[in-house]
Amino acid sequence: MGQRQKGPFALDCAKLSKNQQENKQRNSMNATVVKRVALNLLLFKIAWTTTAMCAARGLPWIGVLTIAAVTAFHLVRAKDASKEVTLILIAAGIGLVWDSIPVAMGWISYPSGMVFSNVAPYWILALWILFATTLNVTFDFLKGRPWLAAVLGVIFGPVSYWTGVALGALEFVEPRAAVIALGVAWGILMPLLMLLAERFDGVELSAAETSVVAEGST
Repeated sequence: MGQRQKGPFALDCAKLSKNQQENKQRNSMNATVVKRVALNLLLFKIAWTTTAMCAARGLPWIGVLTIAAVTAFHLVRAKDASKEVTLILIAAGIGLVWDSIPVAMGWISYPSGMVFSNVAPYWILALWILFATTLNVTFDFLKGRPWLAAVLGVIFGPVSYWTGVALGALEFVEPRAAVIALGVAWGILMPLLMLLAERFDGVELSAAETSVVAEGST
């Protein structure tokens, strides 16, 4: 006897079952990505705040140790830790050079952690290391969106420094010059950092995962 053909009802049931399985997998992936991004952002905020508050109290080394722990946790979870290390080192180098310019110009001063008079304190270097751990996770949605990255940099770059001022971690000696310089610099640095993150991506979120991050940011 020949094989019996499946009727329209059976085909519809099979299609429905397949769609349900795909939706279940998608929902599971969405939950995983949201948790991953939320954890990355939470650890960043905790370490950043801890470092700024401790620097304001003359104990920046406590924040640096916190950042070291968060960075180690990030690298352990990375698919390719060597790429993440490369990204972190490049970002830290760029950050140290940039943040030393306002210090040398006399626009910004720091109460603690200064090793050399015209160089940003060592805990600022640690903050750049911390920030680099977010580029391929929390800020992954900015890849391929240089203008959005620039806009966010112009806005939130100076805001983060103002927050540091409010916590007592730094002082704007020349507020106008400092804020203008910060806005311009971060408008350039953020797209540059995202280009570097594309090149050295040790986290490697899939296209579907990236779309989840992007949707969650809008």
